[in-house]
Amino acid sequence: MSWASRSNPPALLNQFLQTVSDARAAPNPQLLASCLNADPRYVTQNQLMISLREELVGNPRAIKPNTERVLTDEWPGFTELVIAYLNYVAALDPAVMWDVAAMTPWYKSLKAYMGALNPAFNSNHGSVLIPLVKSTTNLLTNFALKIDLLVGDPKFNSSHFAMNTLLRTFNITLGERTFFNGPPTLAIISKKAATLHIANLLFKLYFKLNQNRLCATIHTNIDAASIPSFLNLYPKADVVAYKYYLGRQHFFNAHFTSALSILTSAYDLCRAQDLKQRRLLLLHMITSALILGKFPSQSLLARPECQGFDQMFYPLCNAIRLGDFRGFRCALGDEGPDPWKRAWWIKWELYLALRNRCQVLLWRGLIRQTHLLTQQSAVDVAQGAKPAPPTVILSDVLALGRYLHELPGSAYRSANNNVNPLFLSGNGADSDGDDDNEEEEEDGGYFGLKMQMSDVETAVVSLLDQGFVKGYIARQPTGPLIVMSRMGMFPPVAEIYAGSRWRDDDGGKSLEEVNPFAAGGEGRVINLRGVKAIGE
Repeated sequence: MSWASRSNPPALLNQFLQTVSDARAAPNPQLLASCLNADPRYVTQNQLMISLREELVGNPRAIKPNTERVLTDEWPGFTELVIAYLNYVAALDPAVMWDVAAMTPWYKSLKAYMGALNPAFNSNHGSVLIPLVKSTTNLLTNFALKIDLLVGDPKFNSSHFAMNTLLRTFNITLGERTFFNGPPTLAIISKKAATLHIANLLFKLYFKLNQNRLCATIHTNIDAASIPSFLNLYPKADVVAYKYYLGRQHFFNAHFTSALSILTSAYDLCRAQDLKQRRLLLLHMITSALILGKFPSQSLLARPECQGFDQMFYPLCNAIRLGDFRGFRCALGDEGPDPWKRAWWIKWELYLALRNRCQVLLWRGLIRQTHLLTQQSAVDVAQGAKPAPPTVILSDVLALGRYLHELPGSAYRSANNNVNPLFLSGNGADSDGDDDNEEEEEDGGYFGLKMQMSDVETAVVSLLDQGFVKGYIARQPTGPLIVMSRMGMFPPVAEIYAGSRWRDDDGGKSLEEVNPFAAGGEGRVINLRGVKAIGE
């Protein structure tokens, strides 16, 4: 029975306190959370709460003695919690719903209430407060971010306070020891039932405040409490949010295999109608897969939650297949007709990962395209003669790379539109004095217009050393070339990362083939820790 439904109360305050006492004794967590609801919309729009607030404002001195008389001290911290809530209700200014200036003093009252909630939650009886803790921490976190944004606080003081308060709440949930013989339930694990919820709010604040590295501490504590072993007990919403932030943390640490595996499992838990959540997951899923040599399939990008993804990811995939550094820069928005793309990638925190981690794939694609364009056909081999091992001349790689670097419509490309770029000299066209001006405009070596033979040789040596291309370099009078392996000259990227040279050392589980992604490299994939940058 709600405290508002009692008949003939001597006073609203006494009726309210008696209802709280009954909810505590029952115990009734949901009723208790309803009675102590701090949401300003509930306090300012519910008629009975409006009447209670008027009574408290008219007689504030009655709060403490009446509360102590009705609730007694059998639960340490609980009486102080109810007193703090009543003071919060009495101090609440209805203008907080529309006036930014009223939000700061209101948030101070909310902080005082949350400060009283943690000690009560820390007691032996605190598990009955779990619904209240969840709702109040939600309120504290969301309004902290909102207030800092509205007032333009450069130090994010409200968010930092919320972060420190939530960390204490998180430690309380982990501090209680629970023992059970049979299968665990949410009731048995007690306060740990709120752990994932609080952790997700902390992750939200960490990512908003650009303090991603603090997430590692939360993950370590959760693992130490064996919570991942009974994730099935938690609400799916909490599990999906936790896996989303865990996957993003692995992505941030360049553990792309673990990121893809975890984000995929979270995506599978989402309902088909949860388009926003599925879209957020797919952003980092597709990017992780692309870096690991797996391109998104057409069927995946045709899903409703992928609207607009095709114009962002397809140009990247095409550029990587061709080894087209210029096209890759245009796909990232670094240049070309769509500069807005750069802001889009940066907004979703994907830009740096793509720009820095796809270099290996771009060079590999360039060498592969050169091989396809210059490979010797079977007709050219004399009858009965043993075919020579396939070769790729480095000057051809340079010529193709320079051709692909040319801006569409430029004099060099326009004059040679109908000519195989590999018949253009690797030492011509681009290597004249005009390149000095282009180099000033385009920084970043082979990410700009400037590409020299030394860049090609350095990249080839690195790719051969790391196994992305099978073969060896031979020096000939006509110039250096790659003598390719007869079998498996371009091994699947996934198999390369699966080798012992780059073992998955991030603690993540290995990932079997992920169905939504087309075969850009079959088999299991491993993170990129240990992969050398070109030139090292």
